[in-house]
Amino acid sequence: MSSNAKIVLRKKPNSKGQYPLAIRITKNRRSTYQYIGHYIDIEEWDEKNLRVKKSNPNADSLNKLLSQQLSNANKALIDLQSEYKDASANQIKKEIYASGNSSTFFELAQEHLDELEVAEKLNRLSTDSALISYIVKYHKSKQLSFQEIDERFLKKLMIYLKVKHDLAETSIMNILVLIRLLFNRAIKLKIVSRELYPFGGDQIKIKFPETTKIGLNIIEVRAIEALDNLTRNEIHTRNVWLFSFNFAGMRVTDVLWTKWSDIYDNRLHY
Repeated sequence: MSSNAKIVLRKKPNSKGQYPLAIRITKNRRSTYQYIGHYIDIEEWDEKNLRVKKSNPNADSLNKLLSQQLSNANKALIDLQSEYKDASANQIKKEIYASGNSSTFFELAQEHLDELEVAEKLNRLSTDSALISYIVKYHKSKQLSFQEIDERFLKKLMIYLKVKHDLAETSIMNILVLIRLLFNRAIKLKIVSRELYPFGGDQIKIKFPETTKIGLNIIEVRAIEALDNLTRNEIHTRNVWLFSFNFAGMRVTDVLWTKWSDIYDNRLHY
């Protein structure tokens, strides 16, 4: 079975005048194409070396993605050659890609948020939604493949979060933890190769800064209880804090959802 795969830039532009990157699969001079979901200007394409030029700001990530896609296609072709006596280009494409999961990072992120909502983990839902929104703002698009999330991408993201949003180190680490969680899920679902894992070793390390927590003493708590001349909103705020404090640091989400009916048999049930 004479067949091959090659990286190409297709010649039909989209509405923005950009051209799609693809993997071309050829069998007996008949070709079919697997698009990778990214478009570039024609001036950014190196036809001789079949690479995206450095003039494209995402050149490194796109070239890495193209190489991975080509490698996967060639490996699949070798596997198919050992199993089939004959197959058309379209049949080869179907065998290579039909069973594959090509979910993007943000598609998997949305699945994660949906699961939290169904499980009624509202505090975690609110937190993770906010963390994901920072990644959307940085990438400026919801078309983000896991293959694009490499060490360089993450380092630039960390700098962006610190400089543009003035996030503390702990908040930045929390965003990386969420990305790592989704990346591990993508590996399990065979969306991305484990070889592209950008965490650990000599790559991105997630290390939370040491923090010192100082609690209030009994005199300070009683001083808060005795505060007067408060506005209506300040009274409610003080009461919410005291309610949480007296229930050993109950989460504010749980405090706000508490009803009188949750208290019975001299206990709070939540």
